[in-house]
Amino acid sequence: MIGYTRFGDLFAVYTEISRDMGPRPLFSLNSCNGETIISFPYAEIILTPGAILKAEKRGRENENGTRTLPEPAARASEDRP
Repeated sequence: MIGYTRFGDLFAVYTEISRDMGPRPLFSLNSCNGETIISFPYAEIILTPGAILKAEKRGRENENGTRTLPEPAARASEDRP
């Protein structure tokens, strides 16, 4: 069973429960790429802080599916006399 809940830009919680994960570890707390990973027997919870969610949101396309791109730089050959 997999569950994902996002609380706006505050934080997100990903939960996975599966027999494939096995009975170990009894409890484990790790951090990877700014996310906190909590492991239990047959379960794992990943907590994502708001800073990562906000950074992800800035990299997305606009709502209408287009991205605003910066103006292209002038060609080097046009700058020469």
